[in-house]
Amino acid sequence: MSLPAVWWPSDEEFARRVLADVRRRFTVVTEGRETVAAQCFETFDWRLWESGLVLARTARPARWLLTRVDDRSTVAREMSGKGNPRRIFSHGFPPGALRDRLRDVCGIRAVLPAGRYRESREFFALCNGDGKIVCRLVLEKASATEPRGGKVPLSAAGFRLTPLKGYSREAREAAACLAEMGCRASGESAHPALLAFASVDREPCDYSSKARVDLPQAIAAADACRRIHLFSLDVAERNLPGISEDLDTEFLHDFRVALRRSRSALSLVKGVFPPKVEKRFGKDLAKIQRATNRLRDLDVHLLEREAFEALLPPELHAGLEGLFRQLAGEREQALRRCLESLERPATSEILRDWRAFLELPADSAAPRAREPAEALGRKLLRKRFRRILKDGRAIGAKTPDAALHKLRLQVKKLRYLLEFFGSLLPADETASFVKRFRKLQNILGRFNDLCNQETWVRRRLEAAEAKEGTSTELAASLGGLLSELGRARSAERAKFGRAFARLDDPAVRARAKALFGGKEGKG
Repeated sequence: MSLPAVWWPSDEEFARRVLADVRRRFTVVTEGRETVAAQCFETFDWRLWESGLVLARTARPARWLLTRVDDRSTVAREMSGKGNPRRIFSHGFPPGALRDRLRDVCGIRAVLPAGRYRESREFFALCNGDGKIVCRLVLEKASATEPRGGKVPLSAAGFRLTPLKGYSREAREAAACLAEMGCRASGESAHPALLAFASVDREPCDYSSKARVDLPQAIAAADACRRIHLFSLDVAERNLPGISEDLDTEFLHDFRVALRRSRSALSLVKGVFPPKVEKRFGKDLAKIQRATNRLRDLDVHLLEREAFEALLPPELHAGLEGLFRQLAGEREQALRRCLESLERPATSEILRDWRAFLELPADSAAPRAREPAEALGRKLLRKRFRRILKDGRAIGAKTPDAALHKLRLQVKKLRYLLEFFGSLLPADETASFVKRFRKLQNILGRFNDLCNQETWVRRRLEAAEAKEGTSTELAASLGGLLSELGRARSAERAKFGRAFARLDDPAVRARAKALFGGKEGKG
């Protein structure tokens, strides 16, 4: 026999009244009690929750627990050290199942404190008139309070009923008793982590850096662009505290992507805002982003350490140790300069003025302000796709690398336009087109990364060779790395032709025609 768990937002007084009613119908024997106090941890962008997982650190015993959201079963556990970390990365855990799972799910993101909860369970045996146990009842209570105080504690309580074989009638009677008292039946009790999240004003999946602005079909271009820009501005501003506290490198990355998305929209979708607005904020947002360039470059290089070591034999790793130690020192200086720029009143003024403009009613004076957003989006997408086909067809085996870089920029612009206007297009057809398009985008992105890495390593090697006292280990490591990056770049370029051919396939061009309108893009 299967009975649902019963869980409802309540207080302990109500739960006790329910239990008193159960006692009037059954002989109730108390079998024990357990209490767990825990602090939840989650990435800023909810990677664990979206994977159906909750990470918590319990107090007694002090250990890390990774559980499933649905049935709260344990996936992995690990003993916890002392202290109260403000952040921890997967590599900060001891080798084992927990670290492996967190590495796979969280990647380079830190897990951050996300509220506390206390959960208790009281175990009861329900007996019949003969004194035989007919079912078991667990009173589950959970509560959470805001760590800084000042809020009414959040709480929930409920009963979990487990029937025993041969006593299904008695179990149904117990379930009916709970229902009569006003308990709301559900399949599973809610994870107490939800209370912890709510206590710190968070809700699962309340943040994502991915552009997912749902636009109504009849929306005008200026109104659509305002929504798109407001989404990007919200993302940028929500990442500022994480940059300031230097919690992980993805805060800066998401901040820069949000700025770049707005700058792209201003340059790609012309005529929906007054020209002076497009000019001013295109320039101002670029200025903010430039102040983060050096820090982001160093972050990228430091994140490549494992990849660089994998390219070299072990005997050449020693030279990289000093290089990355030097990069870490340079990053500290770059972080200070970046924060000084982001915390200047002028930066706050730019973001404040940008929001003030976006929250105003749309100005219909701009030439394309009242144009239907769907029609404008299709027109821009069609133009960009044709440009990609034309430029891609001109690239051969002997074409300079610069042509691939230019094509990458065109592909990136198409991707942004799909993000902006994708919700106005048929979802299934758009997803099928994006699948073909993403392969080429990934190859061009990887090719560009390798070119940048190769240029950076070459400059480091030239500087090292020109400096007296440079260790031979460093020069040997950089030289070996330069050679391996060159080979990887050539291999990635060799993939371009096949990936572009898949995009330039007649079936894909026909799909693009259906999506964007016009001819199939023959150049």
